[in-house]
Amino acid sequence: MKILVVAATTFEINDLLRTTTWDYDVSFLVTGIGTIKTTFELTRHLLTQIPDYDLVLNVGICGSYDRSFELGSIVNVTQDCIADIGIDHNAVFYPVDKILHTNANDTIYNNSSIPSHLIQELPQVNGITVNTVTGSEDRVQQLLRWYSPQVESMEGAAFAYTCEQLNKKYVQIRSISNYVEARNKSAWKVQDAIKNLNHYITYLLQEL
Repeated sequence: MKILVVAATTFEINDLLRTTTWDYDVSFLVTGIGTIKTTFELTRHLLTQIPDYDLVLNVGICGSYDRSFELGSIVNVTQDCIADIGIDHNAVFYPVDKILHTNANDTIYNNSSIPSHLIQELPQVNGITVNTVTGSEDRVQQLLRWYSPQVESMEGAAFAYTCEQLNKKYVQIRSISNYVEARNKSAWKVQDAIKNLNHYITYLLQEL
């Protein structure tokens, strides 16, 4: 099996990058932060690889709207969309598809069937992808109103869309580093989230 692990930063996968032996052919791609870099770097990489990958994994940290999840929890994002394509009308956000009746914010569903009990046992969550991290209560409430998200990242939907368009089997696995609220970095647990993520992905790559 040939597997590609995709992350926005090396910071999120440092332990994985230090591992030199895997049971499978495992490659890593660090795209940079945000939807544009993710789309471009992943597309360029996938179109130049021969033979092709059997599975593409997007891994990283995320924020959670759902406080039933403990910080450091691992989740499987099974639906995602770009949640900041829209119109700002007097400080109120409206998704562009609601105003112009387009499909710019289409939800992307991960329908990949991966024979792994580690993945199947993870909570399946509804994600949104933004290019500006949400950090105010007004913005939180607007996004909850339109999308009812459980988690937020800066790359997930771009990754999923690229894999869908190129017909690749994929999974998005994330570890929760913080709750989405008025910005309060003192309450974040980024290091714990990254440690848990790398530990989980290591076991997952051994199981697949």
